[in-house]
Amino acid sequence: MSRVVLVAVPVPALDLLSYEVPVTLPYPEAGMRVLVPLGSRVLTGCVVSSAGESGSSTGASLKPLLDVLDSEPLLPVEVIELARWVAEYYACGAGEAIAAAMPPRPWVVSERQAQITDGGRQVLDGNPGGARGIILDLLSDGVSRSVTQVGRELAARRGGASRRGGAHSVLGAMARDGLVRVAQPLKGTGSAFKTSRVARLTAQGLELLSEETALGKRQREALTLLRKRPTGLPVSELARRGVPGTSVKSLLKRGGVRIDLEVVERDPWSSETVVYAESPERSERVLTAEQVAAVESLEAAASSGKFGVALLHGVTGSGKTEVYLRVA
Repeated sequence: MSRVVLVAVPVPALDLLSYEVPVTLPYPEAGMRVLVPLGSRVLTGCVVSSAGESGSSTGASLKPLLDVLDSEPLLPVEVIELARWVAEYYACGAGEAIAAAMPPRPWVVSERQAQITDGGRQVLDGNPGGARGIILDLLSDGVSRSVTQVGRELAARRGGASRRGGAHSVLGAMARDGLVRVAQPLKGTGSAFKTSRVARLTAQGLELLSEETALGKRQREALTLLRKRPTGLPVSELARRGVPGTSVKSLLKRGGVRIDLEVVERDPWSSETVVYAESPERSERVLTAEQVAAVESLEAAASSGKFGVALLHGVTGSGKTEVYLRVA
């Protein structure tokens, strides 16, 4: 198997990129997220396919993947294919289209940050001038700052944004001279899915429950509840039933329970009620107040006898088609 994959990164108008998969990393499947180097940055990309599947050349020297973030595909292959069709149809980058199909906040990126060194402090004591003096003074509190932030401050102190572009080169030279450290820490959240802490009974918990051990009243209640629920109970549900978090923590320390994080599958319609009016001919959806207002407005315009054009504004799924059908 070729150890080369095609990766889409969330950069506008950028085509798929080929990366080599080091032997120290598992070979990622299509739909899995990977960390890749791109210029001076580290970005999260989504594997689209192996380079061999798309006929790309693998003979060139390629940059290696830095890490594989998922143990299984985050996006189905069908969604990736749809996103690639969207990218081709609307003439945008494949990474842009795939990013729109991703779950909330799936991207991890890097941001170059600068921090003063001991050598930089010694130079600062000599009151250096110019850009170096401004940067060392800014970093003198020891706090790391992004290169972008340093560039803005440098431009402000030197008299305008027109001179902001020199921050990267100045910091690079200062890093080579040992005056600052320029690091590239990762930032971002791998997932924003809502999770729930679920408590489950362990074999040790069964032993604690069967023996005459020094269990508190709430701890015994928790173990009794969990014995009836092999799939576990959310910690919040235990609290609702009178078992405080301190009792769960005590059981966790004693090995009586284990805590797992589980993704909560939320129903987007849980708080909505869709009402249908029964009719001998067909069931019709009851219009919302906004839809009723739109129908009345369009019917009034149509009954005026004058030609006119109306634009119905609404997001996808708001019921515009139902309004059109009622007016028709």
